[in-house]
Amino acid sequence: MYGRRLLVRLYGPRKIGYNWRDKWQGVIFTLLDRNGIGGVMHGTKHSAFSYSLLPEEPLFLEDGLVSLNGFWSFRYSSVFDESVDKLADRFVGDGKVEVNRDVFRVVQVMFEVLPDRAVFPVVSALIIKKDRTFADPDSGFEELAVLSLRNKFRYFTGKELPGDVDLSFVGVPRKKLIQYKNRNLLAFSGAVRVSGGGPEARVFAQVAGIGHKTGCGFGAVI
Repeated sequence: MYGRRLLVRLYGPRKIGYNWRDKWQGVIFTLLDRNGIGGVMHGTKHSAFSYSLLPEEPLFLEDGLVSLNGFWSFRYSSVFDESVDKLADRFVGDGKVEVNRDVFRVVQVMFEVLPDRAVFPVVSALIIKKDRTFADPDSGFEELAVLSLRNKFRYFTGKELPGDVDLSFVGVPRKKLIQYKNRNLLAFSGAVRVSGGGPEARVFAQVAGIGHKTGCGFGAVI
């Protein structure tokens, strides 16, 4: 049963580009084995996982993300719980991960139990509307994020989220255009509150991520 998150402490380059997501996505599927659980996850209608990579001591520059001490935190969660163990085993066994020319050394591998909490921080969540424009908190973002959560929950569990579910930013989120595969995507970061739906909604949101393209590194909960 899902409800855990993999946390890997890495030591590597001091600076990476903001396009790190598409590079790491390919590495994740390779580590999970495209002929095994990775292939199953790649073929699902909805993103089955979310992930993030954040520096321990961050510095945000125009052209990239900097870790002042060289340490990075990689987090991964999935509705396919076996993939969490599979990825952990690969990090432990390989001792490092190579992303293009960057080499990250594995320092520590651990698991986090996701608590039943109503408010949690979300990194770079996005919603792409049917007209291919991006939703923001003033144009349906929160309602469409709930719809996405409901659709994912139904798809992966075969059940409906119970009752009314509400999702809203706590305060004003930070917005940023983020490059992904040569396209700029409008994403929002900040604290999110999930109310209604019971513990299932709150834990599932932390596992699956918030919004669209969570399997591309958007909308991860930290």
